[in-house]
Order: sequence, then C-alpha cells, then structure tokens
Amino acid sequence: MAAPALLMLGACNLSGDDAGQAEQPSDAQILERAGQLEQPVPGLYRSITRMTAYELPGAPPEEARLARERMAAVAPQESQHCLSAEEAKRGFGAMLQTVQGGECRFDSFTTTGAKMSAVMRCAAADGGSSVITMDGVGRSTESSMELVIEQQGLSIPGGTASIRMTVENRRVGDC
Repeated sequence: MAAPALLMLGACNLSGDDAGQAEQPSDAQILERAGQLEQPVPGLYRSITRMTAYELPGAPPEEARLARERMAAVAPQESQHCLSAEEAKRGFGAMLQTVQGGECRFDSFTTTGAKMSAVMRCAAADGGSSVITMDGVGRSTESSMELVIEQQGLSIPGGTASIRMTVENRRVGDC
C-alpha cells in the first residue's frame, strides 16, 4: 500500500552510490523488518499524493517563487490500484525491493509495530543526488507516508531542492 509513494521514488531513474556511507542494512534485514508490518489485504485501494512543500533555497528569489507557484497549482494526485492476492501475499517487503532495485540504497530502515521509518540515498546518472526520508504507518487496509526529498543537481535551479509530500492509501472495496 505504500507502493505509490515508493514507486514514485523508484521512477526517478537514479543509480546507487554507496561511497562514504555508514554500514547499510542488507536486503535480508530490510525484508525481515518489512515482514514485521501487517500484510496488506487484497482489494481496490485509493491513493492520494499531496505535495506539501517545494523549496529551491539556492535559486534566485523570483525563479524560486515561480517554481513554488507552479508546484502549488498541482492538485493532489489521486489514483486507484487493484492489489491482487498474490501482491498482498508478498507484502511491503516486495514493494521495498522494487523501489530499491539496485538503483538506491537504504541507509536505514526500521519498524515498530505498524510504524516504519527509512532513509534512502540515491545518485543520479547526471551526478546529482537525493536523500529521501520516509516516515509512515502501514496497516492491513491503509497506510500513510510522509516523504522529505532533498535533491542536489545541475538541472535544479540553484542546485538544490527540498520537497515534502504525503501519500495516503486506503482500501475502498473489492477489485
């Protein structure tokens, strides 16, 4: 159910770079921790993604203002997804593996009850980088996630961007 947020991150076309990072959890450790979360129930889920902040601290003030206005005009994104019995059976761990997929590496991933927290670091092919902090709750029929994405790169006005978003998923019925 966290898939929309995590898949969105995976779509960034980033490649992993672990140089200089503290010891990262292994794939087996991540899967074990993710396996501690409740298994999602198959069915139709509605996902709502909201951007709550978009900052370009290094950009000229007018350029940053225009970019924030463009981003503020983006309405919450709503979608629906049918989670099959097979997908539900694989749980959150499979979703995390899909996102990580060799392109990004987790610096940390912890769960406590239904709560999960993670920090993922990615390096873009163009030399840019991202650090994604995720905090959320994953239950059998709903999840919510807050994401903070700090990006650096030559293609970003001013060189850095800070993005905050929330993703809420809720089972709304059968497929």
